[in-house]
Amino acid sequence: MTLKITVLTEDTNCMGRDLKTEKGLSYFVEHNQERIIFDTGGPDGTIIQNAIDLGVDLKTIDRVILSHGHYDHTGGLLKLVDLMHQPVKLTVHHTLFHKRYKITDKETKFIGNDFSEEDLLQRDVDLQIIFDTTQINENLFVVSNFESGDHQNLEANHLYVEKDQMMKPDYMEGELVLVIQTEKGLVILLGCAHSGILTILNKIQEKFAQPILGIIGGTHLGGVSEGVVHEILDEIDKLEFQWMGPCHCTGQEVIKKMKNRLGDRFKEVHVGTEIILDND
Repeated sequence: MTLKITVLTEDTNCMGRDLKTEKGLSYFVEHNQERIIFDTGGPDGTIIQNAIDLGVDLKTIDRVILSHGHYDHTGGLLKLVDLMHQPVKLTVHHTLFHKRYKITDKETKFIGNDFSEEDLLQRDVDLQIIFDTTQINENLFVVSNFESGDHQNLEANHLYVEKDQMMKPDYMEGELVLVIQTEKGLVILLGCAHSGILTILNKIQEKFAQPILGIIGGTHLGGVSEGVVHEILDEIDKLEFQWMGPCHCTGQEVIKKMKNRLGDRFKEVHVGTEIILDND
């Protein structure tokens, strides 16, 4: 059973290839004869051209999963749906369609989806709306509904969600995390880890009686104070896993710190990165 993860879009390109970058994230996951897109990057549809350049046929995918309702993770969805020749299976948390904003002293900026649930249904999307951790197939799960106590990494992000015609702090408890069971352990794919990377990893460890093999994705530590970052890295360093590939909203300075801290357990992740795991 082989697992292959291809990063279709991300903020950086260090692979020496002519691939487009953007503020966004998208993975193409091939596992157990299933082909999945986890997040779709930004609204420019960068994943479409990058997929062509990487030899990924998006018309053959079996399912799309969206981690959360921010434009840099959902923005490419409509372009992807319009590209397909058959109805797209789409898995989302029921909170995905809430309107989301970044609010600072200087501005209020909409950072949510550029589509509604109705837009998707009009395109014959096969919509799977979930409310809790859900098993997708024998070895693949989406984990959600994280506790709202550990949000130390949200201190500088100014994220809000519109609920009941009111703006409330957005702790993203409904963010979906993709967990893949392999014979060597769990592989965890993160969107942004808005609920806190430690909260997420602790819940996954409690839920699955398997060691963690690898972790890849955004940890939303960019812009967080140095003291808090140090505390979180101390806790991550104590966890048992073989590799971790932080990217996207982790921020380049924090990624450098993680590289120094994790040593051989650190994995570079950029647009075009391919991670291949087999049973050997």
